[in-house]
Amino acid sequence: RKAQLDRPRVAAELEAIEERARKAEREVPKGAEPSGTVVDAHVRKLALDAASLRERTRQIESREAELASVVQRTEQRLASHGPPLDSSVLRDALDAARREGDVEARLAAAERRASRDRTEAEARVRSVGGFSGTLAELVVLAVPPADVVASHAREAAALAERTRAAAERRRKLEEERADVERALAALRAEGEVPTEEILARARAERDAIWETVKGGASGEATRYERAVRAADELADRLRREASRVSRSSELSASAQAIARKLEIVTEEATALESDAARHARAWEALWKPAGVSGAPDEMVAWLARHELAVAAALRALEAAKDVEALAADASRARAPLLAALGIDGEGKSLAELERAASRALGALEKQAKERETLENALEAARDERDRIARERAACDRDRAAWATQWASCTRSLGLGEGASPEEVTAAMEALGALARASDDLEKTRRRLDGID
Repeated sequence: RKAQLDRPRVAAELEAIEERARKAEREVPKGAEPSGTVVDAHVRKLALDAASLRERTRQIESREAELASVVQRTEQRLASHGPPLDSSVLRDALDAARREGDVEARLAAAERRASRDRTEAEARVRSVGGFSGTLAELVVLAVPPADVVASHAREAAALAERTRAAAERRRKLEEERADVERALAALRAEGEVPTEEILARARAERDAIWETVKGGASGEATRYERAVRAADELADRLRREASRVSRSSELSASAQAIARKLEIVTEEATALESDAARHARAWEALWKPAGVSGAPDEMVAWLARHELAVAAALRALEAAKDVEALAADASRARAPLLAALGIDGEGKSLAELERAASRALGALEKQAKERETLENALEAARDERDRIARERAACDRDRAAWATQWASCTRSLGLGEGASPEEVTAAMEALGALARASDDLEKTRRRLDGID
């Protein structure tokens, strides 16, 4: 009785199952045939593999597109940097300039020192006198040695002293001669002073007349007598005026002695004048190469001033050489920097050029590092692209193998080789649903038959 009561419900279930079976049958693709459990599992695995292969392919394609973009951007950035620049020339020029140190500061100090030394040297040259040449000409001026000048000065002083002494002696002798002449004149003013010479001349005249008388000459007796008397008178006067005669003799002797001394002094003065002329010629010849002249005592002082001026000139010339050398050093340091920087550098100091070179070198090194980074990135991107290409090849091989297996499975299911995993899965699901509906239908029919 209970089974009879369940029959309507079972009949309704049977109708529902039949409807489900008809629906599942409609969903099964035409030509699809049921397969075994192993085939179903393999098909399902291949379907999952298809999804995995599609994801791998998608990822590979995405990575390829990304790498292609990276390579393109990196190549463009490298191209925008231009060709690689060699910074070694600029670095070497900057290193060379730095090795020179602060050469321009040393040059400025040297120029100040040279200016001071030149001012001092020019003042010394003006103090020398008689010279109007350059400092270099002063240094090589052919002045005589100091010892030679000193020797000539001593000789000149000795000649001057001897000349002065001779003149003094002459003056004194002239005074003495004048005194003697005044004394003689005073004696003569008192009357003629008889002398032995006068008496000798009177006696000689007497004797001469006597010889004439003895020779028989007429008219000579009177002359003879007068001559005798004159000689006798002179003899008497010599005795009476003995003091005047003695004084006159002394004065005459003094006058003769003075005259002889004057002759000697005159000869000495003449010799001294000759020596002075010779010394003057030698002195002039000594200074002729130098083109200056002056008295010996003046030139000794001149030579001392010249020596000080030469020392100052040498310092000034040496300072000028230092300036030239430092200027050459600065120029040598500037030239490579200017060439490396490609500028004329007008008005720029070496320190400014060094700072400019340092900035330029920093920019070059930064650019070089950026370029190295880009090149490394490009190389890495290309390596990754090659790896992805290999991975794509492997994926393509896996897809080909999968396609072969998939074609075999679709054939075994009675589907075309072009069936997609989704279509095959849907067919398998429909076949499964149909199989389950068929089983349920058979079971339900048996139950219904049992009730009946």
